[in-house]
Amino acid sequence: MGHPLDDLDLLTIELFLAANELGSISKAARRHHLSQPVASRKLRDLERRLGFDVLHRTATGVTLSPRGSRFLHMAHQLLTNARRFREEVDQLAAGDDGVVLAVTTNVARHDLPRIASEIASDRDAAAPATVRITVMPTLDICRALRNDEADLGLIDGPRAPVGLSSEILSRHELLTIVSPQHPWADRASISPEELAAAPLLLPAAGSGTRDVIDDALQACGVPTVGAPLLAADTDQRIALAIFGTGAAIVRSRALANHLAAGRLIAVDVGGLFTQPIRIAWKGRRPNRQIADVIERVRSSAASPEGAD
Repeated sequence: MGHPLDDLDLLTIELFLAANELGSISKAARRHHLSQPVASRKLRDLERRLGFDVLHRTATGVTLSPRGSRFLHMAHQLLTNARRFREEVDQLAAGDDGVVLAVTTNVARHDLPRIASEIASDRDAAAPATVRITVMPTLDICRALRNDEADLGLIDGPRAPVGLSSEILSRHELLTIVSPQHPWADRASISPEELAAAPLLLPAAGSGTRDVIDDALQACGVPTVGAPLLAADTDQRIALAIFGTGAAIVRSRALANHLAAGRLIAVDVGGLFTQPIRIAWKGRRPNRQIADVIERVRSSAASPEGAD
């Protein structure tokens, strides 16, 4: 023999929740485009199946019974799971192969292992979304988000992207570093003008980190950085700075061991460069899968390892 609730329809649960919210069965009926007698019949049938009353009916409306108050949480949970089930079926029907997360090289180097661990964790009952990672510059990530070629982006430029939703996850200091033999190694500090005029080891033009550097100098009245000695990635800039090729500007997290060992010296430029890491997406309200990944990325950024 089956259970009395085996063939219960979700509309009846929605009616119960609406009746509680609105304090009226007739108002709940109108919300769901039903007549009042049909809505009342469905709710009476629900109580018959449950074996207890969930609503107290009066001349002025309805309130929850004591057992109805306990049933309310279960009803919310049932509808939440049903909606999630429908979303996932729709994604399967659409051939959805997960969430595409685009990240910059900087984020991939420093943050992605921690983020990937958080996304893949099984701390929640629901399985995490399948996430595919692609690496590209900040400008390309923003273009991919606008063109629906990516679902989420982790970008590191100085400004919020136009036409996208975004929030800052963390901020990180960029240090100016030189070898112990460099002329700046014994200086107490250097000015933004001196820095901009010097041959520097910089990120490629158009990268988020390069934009942070250019914007910070322009804010100090320095119109632009001179021609870089070399545009290279983080590891190359660190290696060339160690060999004395020139001064480099690099995120502090990559430098701890080199600074401690004395292979590099951090030059004081007055805390000029701070790089925000943002998560960005298209639209105001992401779907459940994307929202779940956003929440996990937030959690990874809030962890102690998420700060320099």
